Amino acid sequence: MIKSKILNLFVGRPLKFRDQEFSSIARKEVEGSIRLSKDGLDGDQVADTKNHGGPDKALHLYPYEHYQYWRNKLGAHQLLDQAGAFGENISALGLCEDKVKIGDRFAIGQSIIEISHGRQPCWKIEHHFDRKNMVVDILRNGNCGIYFRVLQEGVITKGDTIDQIYSPNHQWTVLRVFEHLFFGQHKTDKSQASLHQLMALDSLADAWKKRVQSLIL
Repeated sequence: MIKSKILNLFVGRPLKFRDQEFSSIARKEVEGSIRLSKDGLDGDQVADTKNHGGPDKALHLYPYEHYQYWRNKLGAHQLLDQAGAFGENISALGLCEDKVKIGDRFAIGQSIIEISHGRQPCWKIEHHFDRKNMVVDILRNGNCGIYFRVLQEGVITKGDTIDQIYSPNHQWTVLRVFEHLFFGQHKTDKSQASLHQLMALDSLADAWKKRVQSLIL
């Protein structure tokens, strides 16, 4: 079972982003304790309610291990000097996409959270960093980040342990699902069996089930 801890907590509100666009990607760190509800952390807001927010995206974690990859890829960049660069709510180590599965559950403070899906990258990441081709890079390497739903609400605190308390009996890591849905891995299987397996995962977020459905012939 995985055991980690919260390195940083972040919340944000919509800010002017580009022309008439708004985004909450530039989240600010929270010190101390904060309540986590089924809608997310208190005070955390999204600008685009069509593509962000909701119970299946209540909490976003971006593995801190990936920061070194991006430093190597992008070179020196002020946003990479500390966590929070990818709009995450939680920064932690040990929860990379190839290590955790859809439906994995974790206890943090008073709360219990469950992995619902990964994060599909959009153009706002490139605008935030002022760098091109980051979306393509994420689609190829799978460093997408993780979304959680909240099963039990409660207060969480920077430094709290993140304890895995349940792992489902399947082999669908976040990375494997991401590769199937966005990198064409389902075609390598030479059958649609894997897609039907994904449709059967109760804990997979509806947004990604729609993506699965679109790939089923």
